[in-house]
Amino acid sequence: MKVGIAGVGLLGSSMGYVLRKKKWAEKVVGIGRNEERLKKAVDVGAIDTYTTKIDSSLTELDIIIIALPVEIIPKYAESILPFLKKGAIITDVGSTKQYITEEIEKILPEGIYFVGGHPMAGSEKTGVEAMDPFLFENAVYVVTKSKKSNNSAVDKIKEMVSVLDSNVIEMNVSAHDMSVATISHMPHIMAAAIVNAAGRIDKKSPNVLSLAASGFRDTTRIAAGSPEIWRDISISNSEKIVEVIEIFEEELKKFKESIM
Repeated sequence: MKVGIAGVGLLGSSMGYVLRKKKWAEKVVGIGRNEERLKKAVDVGAIDTYTTKIDSSLTELDIIIIALPVEIIPKYAESILPFLKKGAIITDVGSTKQYITEEIEKILPEGIYFVGGHPMAGSEKTGVEAMDPFLFENAVYVVTKSKKSNNSAVDKIKEMVSVLDSNVIEMNVSAHDMSVATISHMPHIMAAAIVNAAGRIDKKSPNVLSLAASGFRDTTRIAAGSPEIWRDISISNSEKIVEVIEIFEEELKKFKESIM
């Protein structure tokens, strides 16, 4: 099994490391533009080799994991399609699935398959320097089917997920996006809102932030995530996120009314 990983950040490098260490992948190729980052990925054992070009060298790959920001994934998939062999499987680690799946289905040729994936694992840390061989251990890893994925392709991605020691859950794309809007995207928005509100209050009432201790830090830690990544996530899953925000507003209003 020869695997290509586009994007050797936290998720991509951590996946590559485990697939190599457990010898599930005969070869892991990093694909990107930043040669310095790709060399670091080789040094830490996340990939065997790398390429900075999208060309016929990709023809050897059986599976291509796209570990890039959500908004980029469909366009990136389109760019590599001309160089993939029949039977190749594209998968991703994007936090939203409906947008990605619908866009890739529009361009996917016969004989090449897409299976959506979303590991429920991560960190506010980014980059190959944050590589963690235990990142996926016992984590839920959602696999979603598209109209153009077949059973053997889905089974192969599930096999890969099991090698990562993750627990597979198969979902449809709409259910997945509503779920992550509730338990992942909304908590990030809440954390950011708390930080913003505390900053505004601190300007009116000095020393508010100087009193912040573990409770505040624990509640707002995830607000330190990449703004670019969360912008893309919010845009691609806006409908579901707005629906969850409206439910949260109703719950917050109940708390407000109960203490007035």
